[in-house]
Amino acid sequence: MAVNSNLGEKMKELRLKRGMTLKQVGEQVGLSQGFLSQVENGRATLGMHAMMKVADLFDTDVAAFFGRTHDAEGSNVIRSYERRGLQVSSEFIQYSIGSAVCGDQVSIHIFEIYPGRVRESEQMVFNHDAAEFMYVLEGALTQIVNGEKTVLYPGDCIHIPSNTDHLWANETGQMVKVLSVQLFRNNGKG
Repeated sequence: MAVNSNLGEKMKELRLKRGMTLKQVGEQVGLSQGFLSQVENGRATLGMHAMMKVADLFDTDVAAFFGRTHDAEGSNVIRSYERRGLQVSSEFIQYSIGSAVCGDQVSIHIFEIYPGRVRESEQMVFNHDAAEFMYVLEGALTQIVNGEKTVLYPGDCIHIPSNTDHLWANETGQMVKVLSVQLFRNNGKG
């Protein structure tokens, strides 16, 4: 079953339109040719940072990978049924809710984090060119920033400066839902 065939199909379309090989794209965005082939064939997906690099390479917006992302009359409304799952893994589901409306400078996501998922044990540390604000909507999120552990509850918010090591965990038995807003400099091109 395809992870996200729209993403792969659109990426391949843009690549071929530019006359580029998978190897050339990989060299430009720092991903292997084999992995990009899996993405194009719907067997893998890109994280947001990699997706932004690919979009930048093809001079497009991340929203272009997912087709229609706002209502047909040009409104700035994104309906709940129009949200796209950018990444689905054994740890979380990531939905984009704002790139089509906000452009490349702001990336807005909702993460639904499965119970008992601890990124710390897997050494999956995030570090990106965007300042990030995380707001807990449901559940209790454990956030580790520069080695300092904090538990956040519904209504709590944390600011993570750009280029700062951070990771999160859901150490509870219930789903955690988090709103993430990333603010990029230079129109999202880091």
